[in-house]
Amino acid sequence: MWNDQRTQAQCDQITEAIGPIEVIRITGSRVLTGFTAPKLLWVRRSEPGVYRRIAHVLLPKDYVRFRLTGEYATDTSDASGTSLLDVGARVVNEGRQQAGDKTGVASRNSTRGQKSPEG
Repeated sequence: MWNDQRTQAQCDQITEAIGPIEVIRITGSRVLTGFTAPKLLWVRRSEPGVYRRIAHVLLPKDYVRFRLTGEYATDTSDASGTSLLDVGARVVNEGRQQAGDKTGVASRNSTRGQKSPEG
């Protein structure tokens, strides 16, 4: 949830490791407590057993897409609010890989979204 502020230490950790100007250059914004990257780091530190079981990380609407199409993906607009996307290059940045996120990122104009046989 956006109002969960427990990840401030992880936000600070990411910002200090990368540098505040570089974080903004890469992601387009500061690392905020409601974003996915610091939440993943918090879970890795605070709930390692849960973290080890993570196979995919999806935003809520992307979970619906997965259930309908069987595809793990998001769009760049939503991915930019995770602190896991290099917004200029529109690719996953290294910090996301290190955080263990395995979500695909689709461009807004992609053809993703074919209905699955189960959907």
